[in-house]
Amino acid sequence: MVSRLRKHVGLKRIACVHTNDSKGECGSRIDRHDHIGKGKIGLSGFRNLVNDPQLAHAIRILETPKAVDGRNADFDKINLGKLRRLIG
Repeated sequence: MVSRLRKHVGLKRIACVHTNDSKGECGSRIDRHDHIGKGKIGLSGFRNLVNDPQLAHAIRILETPKAVDGRNADFDKINLGKLRRLIG
């Protein structure tokens, strides 16, 4: 992904990354968001994304489904926690 961005857009032009897992396969044109690690991108894809120094300058917007789990924990906090644990 990063090599394609570098070639076709230029990494300096990437200011923001919408961060969500995907219910659809890459290229499926299905824009259904999923929780981090629950979709087709998976935790390994997000580990690569959050640790890539070439995209460190870009802000991230969490675009996962909004709700609470069975213990009344906010899914935004859960998803953000997953992303933070992948750093490093």
